[in-house]
Amino acid sequence: MEEQIIEAYGEESPYQLLNILPCLFPKETFNFIETIYPFIYKFYNDTYSFIYKICDESSNKTSPDYYIITTKQKYFVEETECNFNESGNNAQYQRASKFVPKIGSSDKLFYIMVGDCSVKLSGNNLLSLRLWKTTNVNIVFTNEITMNKYNSLKSFVDLNELIQYFNDSCKLKKKIINYDEENNIIRLDMNIEQTRFNLMNSGKPLGSDGGKGCLSLVLLAMYELIKLNDKQPKIIINNLFDDQMQIRTIITGNKMIRIFKHLIEKGIQINFEFEKDIIFDINNYNGYQDNNPFKVSGSNSEKIIGIYHIKAKMKENEKCIFENHARTRNSKIVKNDGTIVDFIKMAKKPDIIIKNMKTYNVTIIESELYKNIKIGQKQIDEWTKHKDTYNFYNEVCEYKNMEIYLELYDSNNEFNGDFSHNKFQNVKYILNKNGQWFENKEHFQPLYFDL
Repeated sequence: MEEQIIEAYGEESPYQLLNILPCLFPKETFNFIETIYPFIYKFYNDTYSFIYKICDESSNKTSPDYYIITTKQKYFVEETECNFNESGNNAQYQRASKFVPKIGSSDKLFYIMVGDCSVKLSGNNLLSLRLWKTTNVNIVFTNEITMNKYNSLKSFVDLNELIQYFNDSCKLKKKIINYDEENNIIRLDMNIEQTRFNLMNSGKPLGSDGGKGCLSLVLLAMYELIKLNDKQPKIIINNLFDDQMQIRTIITGNKMIRIFKHLIEKGIQINFEFEKDIIFDINNYNGYQDNNPFKVSGSNSEKIIGIYHIKAKMKENEKCIFENHARTRNSKIVKNDGTIVDFIKMAKKPDIIIKNMKTYNVTIIESELYKNIKIGQKQIDEWTKHKDTYNFYNEVCEYKNMEIYLELYDSNNEFNGDFSHNKFQNVKYILNKNGQWFENKEHFQPLYFDL
């Protein structure tokens, strides 16, 4: 029998899964419909169907975009539209930590980069691509030219080549990975300013996304090469913390601590050394579990009503021009004339922006849980007086006639259909977990910017 999908889980909208499936199953063509439950969608083709369930992440507290179970294997899938370029927390490294829980797993791992992702094979780009090539993660570029470039690259053949190449690529020409081949010891020097393994935020736990991503990718590649080594090297992590205050005492710990613990649990020898008087015991922390990365009961998050609204309740002349639920791509926004611009940091992000394509009126919507109506109301009240937000929508995006309102997800089926209480006057819709959709027709009053 041909491989068929049995079920799929994720935090993304069904539209995004629909766009990703051809990268994994190019011979299949799918469509989907909603079910009676707003967090469950039925995907189907000419021969079979499967359920896609929108979920929250499991106890690992890290998850991919999709987890797909088929009749033959399991697919662990991360996707991004980030530009693959030389700066910032981008597609080069930022997703690498997602794949650490699947070290040693039988799951098939995919990292899919969609859109027009052109890449120059030099510098940081070349380093990161060769590191990805050395891992067991399947990289997919939907840009055919970039995919061909990636396929032409070679993985690192051994630890020595990887470390030499990595050190040579450092801008400061400072070795932050040292390999003592005679004693079979690899030393990683952490948290040196202006280096790739600098995770420090002054006075806070380890937190640099860019540093975590790069370090995670190096460790993923090293793991694959260590498996090929007759004599396993010892890895020394030097100066992981700058002071005792940076060490969290909670059982899970920082993401990087969990990554190191997971590698240790998978058989990698890792020791920690400090130049300062710091007490740290990795055994006080948990690693990751190799399991379904999602809670299979389905999500109780407010993202459900936002996703469902776009699929099931958009009117004929309406178009969603911005989404900010789950992990949707929320860095870009569509202007009134159809061009795409960056969403500025100073402006408040709603969960949905919908445009009427006939009247050009714009609706700005915040999704919230029913039990958190006060929190949602406070947010939209603040938006109406927020100058940077108004100027961005009005002057940059050129939106006109902007209405603002709340919509609520009643995950416990508490709402009885009565909108007469004053607290609901800025609430237009309420959706419960059984798929009942309530519209506030008599008492609804939208908010407007008031500056």
